[in-house]
Amino acid sequence: DWKLAIPVLKVFTSRYPEHKLYKSATEMLARSYESSEDWLQSATAYEELYRNETNSERKRLLLWQSAEYYQKAKRPYEAAESYKKYLQNFRRPFDDAVEAHARLIDIYQQSRDMKSRRYWQQKLIEFDASGESTPRSRFLAASATLEIAEEGFADYQRVKLVKPLKQNLKKKKALMQASVAAYTKTANYGVAQVTTNATYRIAEIYRGFGRALMDSERPAGLSADELEQYNILLEDQAYPFEEKAIEAHEVNAQRASEGLYDEWVRKSFLALAKLLPARYAKTETMEAFNNAIR
Repeated sequence: DWKLAIPVLKVFTSRYPEHKLYKSATEMLARSYESSEDWLQSATAYEELYRNETNSERKRLLLWQSAEYYQKAKRPYEAAESYKKYLQNFRRPFDDAVEAHARLIDIYQQSRDMKSRRYWQQKLIEFDASGESTPRSRFLAASATLEIAEEGFADYQRVKLVKPLKQNLKKKKALMQASVAAYTKTANYGVAQVTTNATYRIAEIYRGFGRALMDSERPAGLSADELEQYNILLEDQAYPFEEKAIEAHEVNAQRASEGLYDEWVRKSFLALAKLLPARYAKTETMEAFNNAIR
């Protein structure tokens, strides 16, 4: 009867901290809390065992158990501190350290502490790049990189080409280049569901920049002829970005013939249907691709 054992063990451990059976009693107390599903007390008991353990591997396992039980007890702060302590002391096994990063990211997502979440996402990306990258760590690192890239994309979208036009154009172009670089880094992980998303975004960044140029605020005081020449100049400037957008969308569309057809590949087809209607705005073309991957 674990619940009846708890008060007896608590009395023993509090009265006889120097007894040779103290360690065994503390372990039994931890198991008693665990079996009674008292997760907070389980977590603190395992943390106490961790502090008094001398064997490195046992210390690692005890600290991990304590962190998990703090999570079960819905004590995110204590859980986060335990996972941080774990990463400070135990960088191997690699897979467990990856999961500790992932759990910290989730804890801070749930507590809406986005600054801390971003910090641990960056740490995870660095940890994955440090050497023993696995499919799991690459997926998590790629997902984190994608989320960071989304922030840059939002910043890029917020800049409008209005007066002062020269300064805003310079700012938007710099953000465009940074955003493309961030999504390219994401795509380079080679994680299918992340790569297609990143490729679509790159295409839309180029497409959006070209469209922003065409929609930009015109200088005041232009004559009709000057305005016409200015519009022609803008078209010349915007065209290469549309070409880059088409190229990126076609890279995504090609993945359908390789058996990969997800939301982002579908969106690239829809974008191409508008950019190159003669080639892509055909129902039979889409059906052919769909049939090819079934």
